[in-house]
Parts: sequence; C-alpha cells; structure tokens
Amino acid sequence: MTAAPSRPLVVVPGEPAWLAGSPWLRSAVYALLFSAATLLGRSAQVGGAHLAVFWPASALGVLWIAGSPRRRVLGADLVLVVGLTLALRVLTGMPPVAAAPLAVAAAVQALACCWAYRRGRPEGFRLRTPADLRLLAITSVTGALVSLPVAGAGFAHVGDVPLPFALAQWSLRTSVSTFVVLAVVVRALVRRSDDVAPGGIGSGERLLMTATLISAYAVTFFVVRDVSLAFALMPLGVWVALRRSTAAATVHVALAATVVVISVWAGHGPWSRLTPDLQAMSAEAFIGALGVVTLVLALHRDEGREHADRAARAAAEVARAHDLLATDLAARLAAEADLADSERLFRVAFDLAPVGMAMVGLEGADARRLLRVNEAMARFTGRAEAELLARTLHSLAPAGDEQDARAAFDDLVGDRAQPRRSVSTFEHADGRVLQAEVSATVLHPQGREPYLFCLVEDVTARRAAELDLQHRALHDALTGLANRRLFVERLEEAVADCAAGEAVGVVYLDLDGFKAVNDSLGHAAGDELLRRVADLLVHAVRPGDTVARLGGDEFAVVCGQAATAADVAGIAARLLQAVAVPVALEGGEARVGASIGVALSGTAPGGTGTGGTAAGGTGTVAERLLRAADAAMYEAKRGGKGRVVVRDGVDDLVTTPGG
Repeated sequence: MTAAPSRPLVVVPGEPAWLAGSPWLRSAVYALLFSAATLLGRSAQVGGAHLAVFWPASALGVLWIAGSPRRRVLGADLVLVVGLTLALRVLTGMPPVAAAPLAVAAAVQALACCWAYRRGRPEGFRLRTPADLRLLAITSVTGALVSLPVAGAGFAHVGDVPLPFALAQWSLRTSVSTFVVLAVVVRALVRRSDDVAPGGIGSGERLLMTATLISAYAVTFFVVRDVSLAFALMPLGVWVALRRSTAAATVHVALAATVVVISVWAGHGPWSRLTPDLQAMSAEAFIGALGVVTLVLALHRDEGREHADRAARAAAEVARAHDLLATDLAARLAAEADLADSERLFRVAFDLAPVGMAMVGLEGADARRLLRVNEAMARFTGRAEAELLARTLHSLAPAGDEQDARAAFDDLVGDRAQPRRSVSTFEHADGRVLQAEVSATVLHPQGREPYLFCLVEDVTARRAAELDLQHRALHDALTGLANRRLFVERLEEAVADCAAGEAVGVVYLDLDGFKAVNDSLGHAAGDELLRRVADLLVHAVRPGDTVARLGGDEFAVVCGQAATAADVAGIAARLLQAVAVPVALEGGEARVGASIGVALSGTAPGGTGTGGTAAGGTGTVAERLLRAADAAMYEAKRGGKGRVVVRDGVDDLVTTPGG
C-alpha cells in the first residue's frame, strides 16, 4: 500500500506540476537557484563592507524549505542549505570559522520563516490584501531575528567589525531581502485575471510615468550624491501604487531594488560618501521602505475595490432575487437561496465599508434610534456598537446642539422620496467636536418598517482647512488683523447699512519713528512691535469697529454708525495715546508715535450721503472715505506728526494736535 504524500510546511502556489511532483528533482532545482542567488549576493558586496547590499538567497531558502515534504525531504534540504552556504562562502573568501555559523543561520532563518508563516496562513503563500503583506513582513523579520544568535557566533570571529553593528546589518539585510523577493515572487504567481488594475490611466500618463521613473532613478542613483534625495523618490512609488496594477507596482519595487544594488556596488548614488557598511544599510532601508509603501497602497486599493465590487454584485443579486420571487414555487425557493447569499454579501460590505454607515428608525418606538452601525461609524464616534445602538442619532451631537440636530434630522426625512445631504456636527467620546457630511435616503424594505440609511463621512480636517484658508485670505499674516480686502468689505458694508442722520468714520494711522526701531533693533523687533501695536489698537476701539493692517506700518479702523466727527476724533485720540505708550521688546524698549487721518461720511457740508458716488469726486463713498482719510493722515504728517487731522464731510479739514 502506497503511503500518502507528505504535505509541505507551506504550499508554494504556481510551482509547475513536474517540479512539485518530484521532491528530489525539486531539491536539485532549488539547490541550483539557491547557489546562484548566494553567488549573486556575494558579488553585490561593496568593497570593504562585511555583508552584501542585498541577499536574495534568504528568500530562495524560504521558498525551498516551505515546499519540502516534511517526512522525507525536509531534513535533507536543510542539510543542503547549510552545506551549499558554507561551501560558497568559503569559496568566495570567507574564513570557515565564520562561514560555518552563518551557513547554519541561513537554514535556521528559512525554517523560522516557514513556521511563522504556517501559523498565520497554513493554506499557502498569498499576496492579495494588506493583511497578507503584513504577515509576509512579520515572518521575514521573525526569520531574521530567530537566526540572529547563530549568525552572531559567526560575526564574533570577524575581528574588524563591531558585533552589535554586524547583528543590526544582518537583521536589516535579511528582513528586507526576504520580504522584497518573496513579495515579488508570490505576486508573480497571481493569475493575470486576478490582478486588479485601476481604470482611467491612459497611454500618455503611462509614458510620462515611465519617463519620470527612468530619469529620477538615473539622476538620484548615478548622478547626484545627496543623501536626502533618495527618499524623495517615495512619491513616485505612491504614484505607481495608486495608478497602476499591483503587479506593475511589484515590478517597480523589484526594478528599484536592482537599480539601488547596482548603484551602491558601482560606487554611485546618494550614499557613496558613507562607509561601505553604512552604504549597504542605507540601501537596504530604502528598498524596504519603498516596498512597504508601494505594496501597502496598491493592496489597500485592491481590497477597497474588491469590497465595492462585492457590494455592487450583492445589490444586483438582491434585486434579481426579489424579481424571481414572483415566479413559481421552485424558482422562489432558488431565489430565496440567492437572496440569502446576497444579503450575507451586503452585510460583509456594510461591516467593512471605510465610511460610517448607520440605519436609523423612523416610526414607533424605534423613531430616531440607531438600529445598526458599522465599525467605521463606531471608530468615528469613539463609541462601542452596543453604546451606539442604545442612542438616537441626534444624541450624538455636542451638548447644547441636540435641538438643532433634531431639526436637521427632521429635514433629512422631510422628503422621503429624495436622498438628502447635509453637514452635521458630532461629539466624539473623548470630547472632540467632529463634522461629517451625512448622505441619507429612506428605504422601504418589503415586509418591514421603513428606515433611514445614512452614510457618514468625516470632513473635520477638510472643513478646518477650508476655514483656515478663508481666514488667511482675509487677515494679515503678521498681526492677525483684517487685511486690506476685508477692511474694504467691512467699510462698504458699514456705508450701505448707514441710516439717515448717521455717519461712518475711517481712521487712517501711520506709525512715526517705526523705521528707526527697525534700523536699531532689527526686523524681528520691528515685527514684534507691529504685533504689540496691533493689540493696543484693538483694545482702544469700540466693540464692532474693525481694525486692519493695510501694509507696512499703516493701520486703519472702520467706525460704523459714528454720530459725529467728534465721536470718531475721540476714537482717534485714544489710538494716538495707545500707540504713544513705550513698548518693551526683546532688544530693548521702543517708543513710537502716530500720525492719524480721519474721514467721516454723512450729510455734513461737502458730504456725500450714504451710498452711491460722492459729489465732487469719483468712486464710491467707501473709496472716497479711504482716500480722504489717507490724505488727512499725510496732512497730519506734514503738520508735525503725533497729531490727528479730521476731514468732516470729506472736504473740510479739522486738525487736533496730539496730547
């Protein structure tokens, strides 16, 4: 009776049948490949370095041992790994006393990788999801660390290398080499039909991508010698990962590793000024980082697309199954089975969706209550699923906003025939206030009460960025005051809102003696002085008045609904006194003054009324007020500085000396 064939440690998919079916032939083929990889690694050793830049033999050893039948061939294959490694290292110049422990370490590393991978996925090697990539990385690191003590015994006999440094280089080189080569080989075994390619990329972008990659790698690794430039290539890996198939992204990692190894071996590239060992470690770190970034993004994209496709197929199956229910009994039973499968697929898509999803009751005791939430919704709110299912949707709003949230909910379900979208505020369990775009539609499942289906997308960061951009566009970057654009808008609004018998004032202020502070204490002290003056001006005006920095050391104030010229002149006098206060700066004490011009709109002689175009001049009232205040400020300058000049009714000048 023939014994059943022994199962290997880890199945290597894609191996030809003639190879997998003959254990001894397989051992011979892998022995040749392993020997070639070892010689290739030894030849890539930079002159003076203690270890090669890249060691593909570590991954070949894992694939060899992984597929070896455990009962008959595994022990012999491990002995072959040790013997070949020892012989090839000695033949290439390594002392036997150092080569022997390193040969044993190669077998230990391969066996440890296989056992670690078997515990995570005994069915065989696979690289389709980020979880597969994570397992591959963990097993690569595990193999390197488990073999580290044995390798250390070999390095102890190499007198010219510090043992800690040698162990660190062994760990990094072995982990990166195993991870990258295994990723390339395992992904190459994926059938072409299983490879997910993003749509929308044209021949022009492919040509641009190819040209960019060739020129960037050529310049970085064969022309320029800048350490910081190498990792600037990471965005190119992101580009490839997001716009090309995962197979293409894997090929990019393999080609990039080849270019890096050749560059370091030839004495070129960004690390050529480092010591040989540091060159090797820098190259290994770059290859590992590029491989992780590129493959994580590509596989995450593939997984998201597969989930989306699965959800779409599930929705189509649900619709088809519902249609089949109207047929005869046999067809109905078949449709019910299809419907059950589709609903299971929908549950998977619902639970794994990257955005928050929630089902909310509409009627009876379940009105407004959360009936079902997915994991993304729980992460967004920082609350467990059980806690969420005990609450209503509007109770997730910040304290004090629940009434508004209740009204927003009523608006969402007001028109049950149309999907609705709104931006709502939520409170995280840790107290943070979050904003989300809520897309909601009312669904009417057959035989069940209708419910509200909500998609909740976190837009907190995006809305904060928009508000920051709006603030930057309307405020001075140094002082935080309104800039000229916002000042003009506020002035035009004040003029438009001014009723009969009321007036709007503009105070135009230019600092006296500011240049002397800049020249004597430096520009940093000048900037600090401008910030201090801005704070003094804000505290000297009335609530509702707008203080702006128009540029340099010029400031202006919009005084809305000022009754008389005397009122605005009083504000200007307070500003004059505020600015005159000595200011303590880091470089010493500074004292400046101000020349102030005031213009007033209204119905005084020579005035313009409220709105329209001023008589006797061109432009709107706001424009004429600003020009008049500017002219009055220069009148104050010419009159001896440190004073206020008031232009009442735009054309009449009244001078008030500074006190």
